[in-house]
Amino acid sequence: MRVLIVTGRLAEESVRRYIVGLDMDVDVRTLPVSVAAFITPEAAADALASVKGYDLILLPGTIRGDVTPVEEATGTPTYKGPSDAHELPLILPFLDELELSKTESASELLRGVRGSLALKEIEEVEGAWREVLKEEGGFVIGGEGREVAVGSAFPMRVIAEIVNAPTLDIDQIGKRARYFETEGADIIDIGMLANDPRPERIGEILNAVRSSVELPVSIDTLDPSEIEAAVAAGVDLVLSVDAGNMEEVAPYVSDIPVVVLPSNMRAGVLPRGAEERFTAMFNNMLQAHELGIKKVIADLVLEPALKPGLMESLKAYQLFRLVDESTPMLFGLGNATELIDVDSTGVNGLLTALAAEVGADLLFIPEHSPKARGSVRET
Repeated sequence: MRVLIVTGRLAEESVRRYIVGLDMDVDVRTLPVSVAAFITPEAAADALASVKGYDLILLPGTIRGDVTPVEEATGTPTYKGPSDAHELPLILPFLDELELSKTESASELLRGVRGSLALKEIEEVEGAWREVLKEEGGFVIGGEGREVAVGSAFPMRVIAEIVNAPTLDIDQIGKRARYFETEGADIIDIGMLANDPRPERIGEILNAVRSSVELPVSIDTLDPSEIEAAVAAGVDLVLSVDAGNMEEVAPYVSDIPVVVLPSNMRAGVLPRGAEERFTAMFNNMLQAHELGIKKVIADLVLEPALKPGLMESLKAYQLFRLVDESTPMLFGLGNATELIDVDSTGVNGLLTALAAEVGADLLFIPEHSPKARGSVRET
């Protein structure tokens, strides 16, 4: 089947980009109109009257009215295509199977289809994760039977934090872990208490999580004694290491994934500017590698909105990914969601989209405040 796609000047580049690689005979005709939505069926009919040799003509799904005048002028079956160029690869391979319309955008046919296709793609990647890991890179968090592959070729993974875990009893910890598993978490995080180290409790907390779910377990602490205890108990991921504790904990964490921060929390230092934070991140990563820490995950530290400001931290993430395309990044949604007095659904949806834009690989989510309940499911 030979297909002609009609568009406007501004969309031409996008249309051509999205049809590259399709095993089809597709041409693009750009009409002398800037915005594709401003094309009228009558103007298109006049411009395409001499067009021959096509089996199908697709006009932009955003134009108003019935495209029958184009079919009458050309003698070629003419329909509305999708409203957005990125939907063309979802429509074009199935033209023989779809009932296109002369009055409605083909995007209407994709309602529900996009979600199904996305889930199918995820299932294919997860089913062949070892092969994908070998070809595309990344690393595994977790041991036999609870492996989670992390990297640019995999879906963003969700880390759900059991906040202030040492204050909970064993039954509460197990219940919380099971709840997060049913909500869709990929990794369960044990959140320790700031400035109140309790390394003696880590073994029983870790066992409580492990006996409740078949997921990797991480620990959220900067305290060296707690990190040592967690590694000895078989934790799968350490959050976090920075310039303040790195030399002390490096001997314990050389063989497991470690989240590195652009800070020295022991000295109270976390650069505020994007460029300074980006530079500190690379300096700390370099030190980590020099100390033998092999599996590094970068956390540029997402800030709350307004104070100190979300935008500057987003810039730091963006700068990092522009320079380093392969190191996995952690994106702490909770830092923003927990500290804005807005329903979490929209906030988490937007932050997850921003995380995808900057190339994040892991989303860190506590559900500490009542308004943030359901955040794991929402991402």
